[in-house]
Amino acid sequence: MKGTIMDKEKMLQEVFAKAKEGELIGGNCAQCSLAAILEVMGVNDENVIRAATGLADGVGLSGDGHCGALSGGTIAISYFFGRKKEELHRVGKQLKALLLAKKLHTEFVKEFSTCRCH
Repeated sequence: MKGTIMDKEKMLQEVFAKAKEGELIGGNCAQCSLAAILEVMGVNDENVIRAATGLADGVGLSGDGHCGALSGGTIAISYFFGRKKEELHRVGKQLKALLLAKKLHTEFVKEFSTCRCH
């Protein structure tokens, strides 16, 4: 929510509700989780949401990949903490995003016992 301060728990609840709402109308886990995070953070970027389309159901509807919610969350982390094209030569610039993505993966597996789509 742009312009307001929210506590972490309230933000997470809002992200969950918005992602669930998106899935109920036919969105995939990656797009819905990403769209919900961006919306709660006050970002409107249809291009990044569109870019997550192919991550549905374990990547390309394969059912044989990592969960789209994990993918969407990782994209959101990279959106806010990743390096830009002109920074690709700066290897250390990616460290914050990588550490946060690893933490997300660890917590995701702890919660769901796997990172696989199911």
